[in-house]
Amino acid sequence: MKKHTLSQTILVSAALLSPAAAHAAVVVTALEVGNDVVFTGGGTLNIDGLNSDGVFTPDPANITLTSVYGPQFALGGPQAEVDVYGIGEITPPADFGTSNFTGTGTGDHFGVASLIPAPMGLVVPLGYTSNAPLSGDLTFANEDFASLGLIPGTYVWSWGTGQNADTVTLDIVVPEPASLAMVAIGGLLLWRRD
Repeated sequence: MKKHTLSQTILVSAALLSPAAAHAAVVVTALEVGNDVVFTGGGTLNIDGLNSDGVFTPDPANITLTSVYGPQFALGGPQAEVDVYGIGEITPPADFGTSNFTGTGTGDHFGVASLIPAPMGLVVPLGYTSNAPLSGDLTFANEDFASLGLIPGTYVWSWGTGQNADTVTLDIVVPEPASLAMVAIGGLLLWRRD
C-alpha cells in the first residue's frame, strides 16, 4: 500500500535504465528532478589490495568537478569520521564540470576524493569491510546541470588488478524523451499501485 512519489520513481527507473549499471560495483546517477539536481547511488566497493590511509574527518557531501587530482564526489549524510583507502592508487576520469558545490546528503558517506595535499582515494564509512553494501544520495536544491556546470556523460574511477580490480561509475543523465515517457508511465503505475 506504500505510495511512491514521482521523483522517487524517476530516480529508481533512471538507475535501472542506466547502461553502466551492469559494469560497476558502485553506480551513481545524477538527474535533474523537479527544481533540484539529485545524485543517488549504491553498490559495493572492493577495497582488498588497497592501502589503508587512515581515519579522517570528512567534508560534507559534495562534488568537486575539477581539481589537480581529478573530479571528486562524496554522497551521504554527515559523519564524524571516515576511512580512506588507496590514496594515489585511484585512476580518475576526465573532469565533468567546472565548479565545486556542497549539497545535502543522506545515507552512507562514501565517494572518491583527494585529501589535500594527497591524491585521490576512496572514502568509505568508518569500519567499512570490502564488498559491504553502500547507498547514499546528494541533493542540490534549486539547481540544474547548467547552474552546477555539470557535463552529461559517464565517468569511471578505477583501481586494482585481477580479482582486486573495481570501479565507481557516475552517470550524469539527461533522459531522452522516449526514456522520460517510459519512466513517467512506470511511475504512474507504481504510484497507483495499492
